[in-house]
Parts: sequence; C-alpha cells; structure tokens
Amino acid sequence: MSTDSFTNYTPTGFIPLLIQYAKQKGIFSLFDFLDLKRKEVKYSHLDMVKTWIMAIACGCSYTKDINYVLKPYPGTANLLGLDSFPEQSNCNRFLRTFTFHNLVELDYIFNQIARLLYPCEIIPVYDIDCTGLIANGKTYEFNKKGYFPKRRGERGYQLMLGHADNYILSFFLDSGNTNPGARFWDSYYTICENFGPENIKMIRGDSIHGSGPNMEELMKLDQTFVLRGYDSRTAKNFSKNIPEYKWVDFDNNTKIYDIGWQKISSCKYPLKIVLQKIYKPKKKKIIYRSLCLNIKGLYDDECLWLYNGRVSIESLIETEKNGLHITKLKSRGYIANQVFLYLAFITHNLITSFRNEVLSQIGLENNGIKDITRRLMNIPAKIGKNNKLYFPEAHPMIKQMFKN
Repeated sequence: MSTDSFTNYTPTGFIPLLIQYAKQKGIFSLFDFLDLKRKEVKYSHLDMVKTWIMAIACGCSYTKDINYVLKPYPGTANLLGLDSFPEQSNCNRFLRTFTFHNLVELDYIFNQIARLLYPCEIIPVYDIDCTGLIANGKTYEFNKKGYFPKRRGERGYQLMLGHADNYILSFFLDSGNTNPGARFWDSYYTICENFGPENIKMIRGDSIHGSGPNMEELMKLDQTFVLRGYDSRTAKNFSKNIPEYKWVDFDNNTKIYDIGWQKISSCKYPLKIVLQKIYKPKKKKIIYRSLCLNIKGLYDDECLWLYNGRVSIESLIETEKNGLHITKLKSRGYIANQVFLYLAFITHNLITSFRNEVLSQIGLENNGIKDITRRLMNIPAKIGKNNKLYFPEAHPMIKQMFKN
C-alpha cells in the first residue's frame, strides 16, 4: 500500500464542466455585488461560492463531506484556479459571515441569475407551493412548532417555493408557525417584478392559496389562475343538490361536476368551479373538493388535468430535499441557512440550464437532478495535458454519451 497526490485525478469529473458553463453564462461576475465584512486571506468570496456550488452539485449532504469529496483532490481545485479547496470549517464560517444586508444583496444576485438562466421571456405556468423543513434542536434560530404533514409536534421552518419549467424563481424561509400560504403575494410580486406581470400567463396553487380574498385580488389584476378552493365545506355545500347521475367519472375514485360560474365567500367576482367527489377506500369515506379558475372554454376534465400539472412542483420539492439535501440545514443560524438555500437553488437552476443546453446534446437530458448530483457529477476523470478530461469508458452514462 502507498499514497499518491492525485493531482492528475478528480472524483467529480463533471464539476469542472459545470463551473465552466457557469463562467460562460457570466454567473460568477454577479457575485461582485456581495459586500461581505470578511477578510479574504487565502480564499476570496467567489472561491467560497464556487466551493459551495460544487459541494451541493456533487451531493454533499453535510458540510463535513467537503473534507472528503473535494478537499483531498487538488487536481479539481487547479482546474478551477485554486491551489486547494477550503476545509469544512472555512465553509461554515463563510455562511455565518452574512448579515441581513448581505441577504438583500444575495437575493438580488439570485433573481438576476434566475432571469439569466430561465430560457423564455414568458412564464406559461407559475406554480407556488410550501413545504416544511424539520429542525428540532433548541439552538436553531426562529424554529417553531408548526404544520408539518405526518410530523405532528415537530419544530422547524416553512419553505415557500415558486417554480416554472423546472426552474426555482422565488423562495421564502419562515418560522414553522408561519401560515403556509402567508407568502403567496410575496412570491407573486417577486415574479412580476423580475419578468413583468404581462408575461405571467397562469398562477397555479393548492388550497392554502385558494382563499376568496386571494382570488378576488387576482381577478382585479386580470391574472389567470387555477387554485384549489380553500374550504372543503364550500365544495360539500355546492354538492348537496347534485343528482348522482350528473357526476362524471374522472378516475377510479374520483367523480367531477362543473357547476359553472359561481360566487364564493369573500370574493365578489364569479369563478368557474369544478367540484370533485373523491372516495377514500382506506378511510371508507367521501371527501369533496373544488377547483376555482377564471379560464373560459375548458371542459370539466380539462380543468382537472390542468390543475394536476402541479405534480411538477411536488416532484421538484422532493428533488430538492433528496437531490440537493436541503433538509440537512448547514447551520443553527437563520441567516446562514438562508444563504445555504440561496446557493442551493442557484445550483439547482444552474444544473437545470446545464442539462437543457449541454447534457441534451449528449443524450443525457432525461436525467433528473438527483441522478445528476449523485451519479453524473461523481463520475471520476483523469486530468491530461492542457487540462483535458478522460472519463472511464465502462461507466454507463459515459457509454450513453458516446452512443449519441
């Protein structure tokens, strides 16, 4: 047994390609807006940003993983203009350097990068949803008991995400006791400011956003939307006098009925309402729900298919939790965790754009974020002359590349 410097080897062969793509897009120049009160001795602010993006992109679930996945391999660092990678402790301190003022700067950078990477001027569907991040330790700042599905009594945070075409275009992190729908208008006006309200063709969300006041305001703004109704009792009341034969089968356990344009409480405008009668076989009971929208000319099943497209943001949230490990918060500090999430979602958008523009040309466009962070980014490579990368020919993803 013997040791080697491994200067001509990288265990994360696709990371340099991702960073090169980010350079070509001009992403890193935007971080010049950061005005951190931190001494730049061996590593600049940008060096730390690059390290965090790489750590997230290659699936480091904990900060300490940086010491094992990146730090021992100077070859990768050299490809990025560094002598070596910073250690875990330096990376943690970097997150804790940020102040609330720096968060404003980072928010500006995030929005600029989102606009830069999002491939279209028009957003056909803007999905809004919320998820819980569990953080039970007493030393987590601002963690509170709140609504966490199937995790009653837990403490943590509420994370609101705004999403379109697999890109995350807004997010908000709040204490766990925050109403999950509280950031609806913050998310909406963020996207309007960045892309223009005339370019937001439709808003889609679940029942936490489907209140009468929300829909009345959207009607005033002439904003197209499809939202699930906030109160299931409204759907049940509308369903009382509908004969059984008028309900239309949608799937095995769901029947639907379009009651046309109706008024609901706290909304002075009539809305198109499609009722759902859903049988829950395990609980042996029927529940009622309503879809509320302001789109003319759709049949009842078309309305439901349109709403069911929300599965994209639900799968995206699952991807963020499992692919980028955002549930493993990197600090006990609230600001530091916000910084980590900004970097994680910048990484997500970068990978998504990289997949659409680069990986699609080599037959890897169908790989999800989880596959990319856990498999593709971690394909090892040898570093040859002029920093040329050589990948293992037996790896199935490499075979797929050369097959195409």
